[in-house]
Amino acid sequence: MYGIPVSRNYIEAQYLIGVDYLLGNKVAQDYTQALEWFQKSASEDYAPAQDVIGCMYSYGFGVDQDYVKAFEWCLKAAEQDYDIAQNNVAYLYKEGFGVLQDNSKAFEWYQKASEQDNADAHYELGNFYSEGIGVEIDKDKANYYYHKAACKGHLEAEQCLQKNNELPQEDKNSNKKVVEEADNHIESIDFESDGSISFKTFFDNYFRDESKMLPQNPGGGVWFYESMDFDESSKFYDKASAVREKNDYMIDTTYADFIIDTSFTRNFGVGLFLHVHQNSYQFHLKNDTKDWEILNDIEEAYYSESDKALYIEDYKINLIGDVARFYGKRLVECINAYLNQNELDKIDEEIVSNSELVTDALDNIDDRLTEINQKLNDLREDSAA
Repeated sequence: MYGIPVSRNYIEAQYLIGVDYLLGNKVAQDYTQALEWFQKSASEDYAPAQDVIGCMYSYGFGVDQDYVKAFEWCLKAAEQDYDIAQNNVAYLYKEGFGVLQDNSKAFEWYQKASEQDNADAHYELGNFYSEGIGVEIDKDKANYYYHKAACKGHLEAEQCLQKNNELPQEDKNSNKKVVEEADNHIESIDFESDGSISFKTFFDNYFRDESKMLPQNPGGGVWFYESMDFDESSKFYDKASAVREKNDYMIDTTYADFIIDTSFTRNFGVGLFLHVHQNSYQFHLKNDTKDWEILNDIEEAYYSESDKALYIEDYKINLIGDVARFYGKRLVECINAYLNQNELDKIDEEIVSNSELVTDALDNIDDRLTEINQKLNDLREDSAA
């Protein structure tokens, strides 16, 4: 808990206590208590608290899901020039959640957030100009906004620039040595003993971009450990170690290769840790108030567009934020492609094995017929005698 006396109306402290209850940081997770503290702070017009209340109504955390109330609360924060809330208002206008769908209004609010150098807003404006959503298609303006977002580490914007062939040549040719090492690494991890492709190999190939590198940490509650520099990896290790200690060392999150953190503050309160071993994988899963669960093998994974959630087996993981949802979808595609690939490999192996049996039989058929005829002749001679 934060030791600032809220009786003195420290509205930021009230908000932070709400965050503690929301995520279960040093207290039992309690959405009702979280909402009460956010409301105390929001009553003093503290924009981050107003925005989080809007998010709670949007996702139905501790309250009945209500997009109208979500829009009302996010709008209060957005009107105070809080860029994250401006993004949320734009999104609600774009999707028509809690308010009449209006691309022009969505564009206006994304512009307001973009003026505050919000990377997600830059990216969305790029999409508006690229796809002609409420504005005329303008590839130059689209690339301008994609570039602004990419400069702030927005991975999807960077991918759009690559697709549009707008990255500087020196960026395309950088890290050649690292690329070669990555290629060698992938080639060194080949097949499991039963002939199926290891998940490590499949995962690496599926998520690496054209430069053969895993994407840089894209934000939005998504991390690729391999892409972290020393300072980032140190901070990550400290956070992951705290999660591990909090759960009595029953789970190992400190060596996760890929993380989707679904909490509001990206503090590992809830989410998915994927640890990819050389020939296997393990998911550490926690969603909202549920205990941590560990999955070593899976047979089903899918993404639900209706509730913006990732499902692994029967386990639901709410994905908060566009980046988390993007990688949630990619992970589902990777898992299903891996499962399908191994199933196809097994079928191919059976076909090859059966084909070899038939071929061997046909190769020896003449010898076998000669042997049978000889035995028949011997029997005839014995019978005549």
